[in-house]
Amino acid sequence: INEDLIARYFAGCEWRNTYHGLTIKEAVKEAVRLREVYNVATGANGTALELVMRGVFQINGTDKIGRPVILIRPGLLVDRQVSEDYISAMLHVLERAESICKENKVENFVSVIDMTSFQWHHMPPMRTVADAMTVLKFLYPDRMGVLYVVNPGKFFNFVWRVVKP
Repeated sequence: INEDLIARYFAGCEWRNTYHGLTIKEAVKEAVRLREVYNVATGANGTALELVMRGVFQINGTDKIGRPVILIRPGLLVDRQVSEDYISAMLHVLERAESICKENKVENFVSVIDMTSFQWHHMPPMRTVADAMTVLKFLYPDRMGVLYVVNPGKFFNFVWRVVKP
């Protein structure tokens, strides 16, 4: 937890005193709790690291202004992964993106979801998707610069209705 995170909470709530129904103090406490639950300090290991190595989540360079580009390829999931592994892999990559943001002095990152080869059986459980959105909201407030979805298949409309902000 640092001054940048607190500033992003305030920016994310348009400088009001609540962030997604919590006071800023409660939101920071939730961020600390989530970092402990998902063991962010130690990084990905085991199955989560395998997801990163397989390229399900990866950093794919930076854009022309220095924002890290996070590539998410759900079509590379072999089966429905355990929620904690999926979120741990995502957090591993987001922590690297966070470091690149600081290094390049940029405020946010770019996300690209490549739906190539995506099939329904690749979809993480809905609870995992909801947990991932909660983690993103509390650990990386106001960091998403832009999100692109490429090669959407027939399942995209359903998935989008579930995860859209």
